[in-house]
Amino acid sequence: MRLRILCFAALMAVANIGSSQEHPFMALEGREFPAGVSRLALVVWAESYRNHSRVHNAESDGSRIAQELSKLPFDFLRVIPDAKTADEIYDGVSELRAQIAASSRPVVVLFYFAGHGFQVDGENFLVPTTASSDSTSALVADSAKLTDISRQLNPSRQSGILLMLLDSCRTVRFLEDGTVKDFPLKDGLEPGFREGNLLAPALVSMAAAPRYPARSVSRFENGKNSPYTTALASRINTVGQSLMSLLEGTQKQVIQDTDQTQRPTWFNGAIGSKVFFKPRDVELLDDERAWRVVVGRPENVRGCVLDYLLTYPIGRYALQAEYMLRIAGVGDEYCSVN
Repeated sequence: MRLRILCFAALMAVANIGSSQEHPFMALEGREFPAGVSRLALVVWAESYRNHSRVHNAESDGSRIAQELSKLPFDFLRVIPDAKTADEIYDGVSELRAQIAASSRPVVVLFYFAGHGFQVDGENFLVPTTASSDSTSALVADSAKLTDISRQLNPSRQSGILLMLLDSCRTVRFLEDGTVKDFPLKDGLEPGFREGNLLAPALVSMAAAPRYPARSVSRFENGKNSPYTTALASRINTVGQSLMSLLEGTQKQVIQDTDQTQRPTWFNGAIGSKVFFKPRDVELLDDERAWRVVVGRPENVRGCVLDYLLTYPIGRYALQAEYMLRIAGVGDEYCSVN
């Protein structure tokens, strides 16, 4: 134990030297995307499908999200209206990727899609408006693979985060013999998304639970948006609400809106509970307080560092915490930093 404490003291000396320099991400946790961060967004929607059923409200959904994001504001906001092909979506992704690569600052990357989505053979796909309905293989070939998009847009952990907001899974229906049929029809084709094939580090929020479709028309606000976008858009610019609270509030409203038939869900591979779009001033000190708890608990290095990283994975002291975690000995697995 004495040896561990001495080692910890040495680590603190190193950490304190390093703390004189800002973490590359400038402590996004608890802040309103600070001035030192580039905010980049790509908003895509697909509504007027040629070979599949029209997606009601996709245009109004994408337009509303773009409008809300412009209020924050974002430094780069690319909108692809009624995306016709997968290449058109990928071109927008490449353009956003170029912005990420060109940025000399850490980045917040946001991708939003409204339209049809499906899963097949363990992969998730977004459907452009000209996608084929001839067969599953033809539909897959014409659609944009979600993992390809997230792989292109994922910045490194030290240089940014990726948020993916997917108002998709609006069940694709094939037009066959003049009739419209519901899922599933083709080999291996299923509604909704698969939860196990979404890349980290990213926060992926989906309008419906895995393997479930999403509704296009809300009962609220005269049905001008989908339940998911209605709930999400009304909360994005709320002062003092964390990203996790935003998603939880969105989920509750959608459940109410759809009589419990639709439940938004999310998979968090990068972001703790203290990210704010518009925080109250008091939130700015939370990261600093949490790190003081870590420094003050030398008897439980591993537990406190783990808890810090879970809460502030891109916080001001995340680099020191990751280094300490790699060389720390066995300790308790719990230490509340809040």
